Amino acid sequence: MIAFRQLILRGDVGSDVLAVKHTLLRMGVDGSAAIVMNNTAGQAFVSALRNAQADAGLTVDGKYGRNTHGVIAPHFTPEDGVLYERAAIRHPQPPPVTGDAAANAQRLLQFQAQGKYHADNPGDLSDIQATAAGRPVHSQSGAMVRIDPRVMQILVHLIDNGHTIGTFAICSDHHDDGPHGHAGGFAVDISTIDGHSVASPSARAAVIQLDKELHHAGGLTPRQLITGGVGNVIDQTIEGFTIPDPGFYGPVTMQEHTNHVHVGY
Repeated sequence: MIAFRQLILRGDVGSDVLAVKHTLLRMGVDGSAAIVMNNTAGQAFVSALRNAQADAGLTVDGKYGRNTHGVIAPHFTPEDGVLYERAAIRHPQPPPVTGDAAANAQRLLQFQAQGKYHADNPGDLSDIQATAAGRPVHSQSGAMVRIDPRVMQILVHLIDNGHTIGTFAICSDHHDDGPHGHAGGFAVDISTIDGHSVASPSARAAVIQLDKELHHAGGLTPRQLITGGVGNVIDQTIEGFTIPDPGFYGPVTMQEHTNHVHVGY
């Protein structure tokens, strides 16, 4: 099966949209006959997609994400496969920074229930639950701190982009790295992306895609992005996405970040 490439939302334009439209019609999905066969995802496309999701027992949201791709893509013709794979990668419009950590933490709890977010370290779930309730969390510095809203919102943003995300350090479960790091509530370590552990070489494509999206996150673009590689091995391509740059952190720190991606504000 052709690998999932990107989310398709209403209003998106691309040859991948046309490939999915062709396939929905060929599958005989209810509502597919009303779809206009062009490169734009309009309301008829969304309605037919919702019907396909319902038929497959998926979450019905009208978004063409990873799980929906798993149902539709096996029915691509070779020609539709070419259309899908040659589509330009869209960079979703980054959301405005809301400043509402509690609301975004509540969304993360919803994503957890849907299997789209996973706390690879139980302390992260405790931090999210406390933030969702408007409470501070215990830092290894000894202080009680509030998680910066951007930490919660960037995870929501990445999941809204179609990823599944796992984390293993937000605040309470990370050593004291100072008031501007995890210990101050300003950072998160991402440990799994789309089912791939960053500690495994299989995560390479997922890490590169995630790093690209972090560079295009508008007001959510991190002040620190420490991304050294995968599988505990330095990867120069991945290392090149580091913010501000690998030399700022040095080789020891970069090596330490070959099993997770550090996102800091």
